[in-house]
Amino acid sequence: MTISPNGKLLLAVADQKIYVYDLLKKTLIETLKGHKDNVYCICYAYDGKRFATGSADKQVIIWTSRMEAILKYS
Repeated sequence: MTISPNGKLLLAVADQKIYVYDLLKKTLIETLKGHKDNVYCICYAYDGKRFATGSADKQVIIWTSRMEAILKYS
């Protein structure tokens, strides 16, 4: 799990999915899919504009604050 630098979003991983929660409204905003195997790590950039996920599928995905996967590294 990780919390956005502004404290508004919580990102949690389970299996192959990333769950995005609004901490103020206490609701699930979105479920992100991009990995083909279990996600093991997630981390925000200091400015909060991007975050990265790493998975057992040997990929790292860079996501934007709009929850779009922009880069995939193998």
